Amino acid sequence: MSKKATGISNAHYAVFNTTNNAFGDPKAIKGLETLSITETYAEGSNYADNLRNIYIKELVGADLSLEFSNITRAIEAELTGQSYATGELEYKTTAVAPQIAILFEKNYSDGSKDRIVYYNCKLTKDNENGETKTDSFNFVGDSLSGQAIPMTGKIKTKSTGGVDVDLTGVLKFVMDSSTLPPTTSDAGEINKKFNDFFTKVQFKSKKPTE
Repeated sequence: MSKKATGISNAHYAVFNTTNNAFGDPKAIKGLETLSITETYAEGSNYADNLRNIYIKELVGADLSLEFSNITRAIEAELTGQSYATGELEYKTTAVAPQIAILFEKNYSDGSKDRIVYYNCKLTKDNENGETKTDSFNFVGDSLSGQAIPMTGKIKTKSTGGVDVDLTGVLKFVMDSSTLPPTTSDAGEINKKFNDFFTKVQFKSKKPTE
C-alpha cells in the first residue's frame, strides 16, 4: 500500500548531561509548523585509465531547520545556552549551546507514523522578527536551525540505573509504527518503547526501561 507523509508533530528536546553521561527527560516544544532536515554526506572519487574506479559517499550529519509558532524564552535559553532567570534573558556571544536530542513524529496518509530522534544536535534561534499591525494580521513565528552530527563513544541510557550503550557513528534512530510486531510476549517491549518514545530517549536494541 502506498503512502505519503502528511505532517509532523510532537517536537521534543532532551538536554545531554555531561556529568551523568546521559540525556535528561524529553520536554515538549509546542507549535511545530515546519521541519526541514537535509542529511549531509562526504563524497570522494578516484579515476584511473580515464574511468572512475572508486566512489565513496558517507553520511556525516544533517542540517536542521525548525519553524514554530512561538518558543518560550525559558526553552530558548535551554536550547541555546543563554542565561535565563525570573523572566530575564541575557544574550552572550560567549554562550555555548548544549548537546541536545531532537525528537519528533512524522505522520503518513495510511495512519502510520515514524518516531525519530537525532541524538547530537546544536541549535540556535535565528530571528527576533515582528511586524507592525495593519489592516491584516501577519503572523511571525520563531525559527531554530543548526546541525546534527554522529555520536562518539558510550553513554548511559538514563541518569540513574542506566546501562551503557555504544552510539559511535550513530546519527539518528527511527521507529516505524507500521512494522511494529504484535503486542505479545517479548514483542511487547518494542511496542512499549514506541509508546514511551517521548518520555525517555530510546535506543536500538535496548529495553524501554533500561
